[in-house]
Amino acid sequence: MERVAAVSAKSQTEIRPLPEQGAYGERFGNAFGLKRTPTLVATRMHHARIAVTRLQCAEPIDLTTGSFEPEPAFSIGFALQDLLVHRLWLGRRLVHSDGYRQGSVSIVDLESRPSAHISCSFDCLQIYVPRDALDQMSAENGARRIETLTWPRGARDPILVDLARLLEPALMQPGTVETFFIDHVMLALQAHIAHTYGGMRQSPAVVRGGLASWQERRVKEFIEARLDGSVSIADLAAECDLSRSHFARAFKQTCGVTPYQWLMRRRIENAKVRMIETNAPLSDIALACGFSDQSHFTRAFSSIVRMSPANWRRRRIA
Repeated sequence: MERVAAVSAKSQTEIRPLPEQGAYGERFGNAFGLKRTPTLVATRMHHARIAVTRLQCAEPIDLTTGSFEPEPAFSIGFALQDLLVHRLWLGRRLVHSDGYRQGSVSIVDLESRPSAHISCSFDCLQIYVPRDALDQMSAENGARRIETLTWPRGARDPILVDLARLLEPALMQPGTVETFFIDHVMLALQAHIAHTYGGMRQSPAVVRGGLASWQERRVKEFIEARLDGSVSIADLAAECDLSRSHFARAFKQTCGVTPYQWLMRRRIENAKVRMIETNAPLSDIALACGFSDQSHFTRAFSSIVRMSPANWRRRRIA
């Protein structure tokens, strides 16, 4: 089995060893001589996966990759630092011979047999997007099929800068970022790719639709029963018989906040009750309320309540 942790059977976002299929993860990193390629995968059972791989080499290298076998997918490169020397071929045709500035984007159709030459250190993200995933996103949003992804080669994308910053801790320190939060960022990434690079426009009916009353009731009951454990968007969407993207959009329209924000607020309320009614240490309360550790609890509590848990507790019991 390739999984390293039990996750939802319908959908998942996780960091794990990857099979030798698709130009991402270890397979993509091997082309650049990299031994470590942290990869974040968003996938649904029996459906196409989108993957984000970090490619990092601190020392200057000089190498030319072989060409990748053609496949129905796109590779989106995002520079985390200046890439000084980079050449790109599609088949035998040289299409790019300059470097890339930090924050710039390059999209390559993997059916075009790409290969590259790098003669410098580098740090970048590679986003693997199969065409099946684009078709799935179009269908979920009632939109026309996305035929291709386009972006001016080397142009900066400030939104991708922000999304990359949110994903970086999950890539570099697996287990320190909650899966529910990563789910949200990966959904935002997929939506950004579809809208900005694929020109997708949602159907007005999809945009207007919120949760039915039974769906809202069921998903809130589901969250309440699992405040102290792991929750994924896939689990919540399955309770409502919706896709992840449709569910996240409908929940925010109905409740005014994202599912992640609603979960955090409920966990904070649960923690407040425990801080008042018990003498348990904050570290124990953090774990009992579903936070990964006391530091995670403190950051979330301070963000919502505007003071630390310790200060809030002292004021309430003084």
